[in-house]
Amino acid sequence: MRRMERELVVQYRREVEALLPRLSPLTLASAAKIAALPDIVRGYEQIKVQNVHRYREELTRLRDEFGESHRLDTLDKTVSGSPER
Repeated sequence: MRRMERELVVQYRREVEALLPRLSPLTLASAAKIAALPDIVRGYEQIKVQNVHRYREELTRLRDEFGESHRLDTLDKTVSGSPER
């Protein structure tokens, strides 16, 4: 149990640090949800293990949401930065 908890801390820090360079107004909501995810990892023993599974599933979903927002933000910047014809 303790090992899992320590690994989660390291994983969480890595996740948040990976988001920072791509943070923008369009990705902020998804990033905030990812930052709040540790709140669902509560409980003792089996309950905590189940919540870790929920955390990982939700993290995967939110990563996809963040990536899509980042893609749209990048596309918007590319389109708005290109010369009009």
